[in-house]
Amino acid sequence: MDVRSIILKCQVGGYQHIFEVVHDVKKIVHTGNEFLKFNVDTKLQKSIIAFESEFNKLLSEPPFENYQFEHITGEPKEMLYNCRNK
Repeated sequence: MDVRSIILKCQVGGYQHIFEVVHDVKKIVHTGNEFLKFNVDTKLQKSIIAFESEFNKLLSEPPFENYQFEHITGEPKEMLYNCRNK
């Protein structure tokens, strides 16, 4: 997980949809939780919980409250869009 690439992508306007931003933020949280499975770090754990709570609160308020972000978990190979080529 390279947080710098996410920041750079945001700065240059590389995101085309809000789902991409949410996915990248949730990837950071997912990576932190994976790290905590093998390493004990109480401060990191509390920080992740607080950040995730605030981020979810942000997504539940205007202008994002009508979007459905629940399906985005942040897993590395997760598909954001369920599209089929016909």
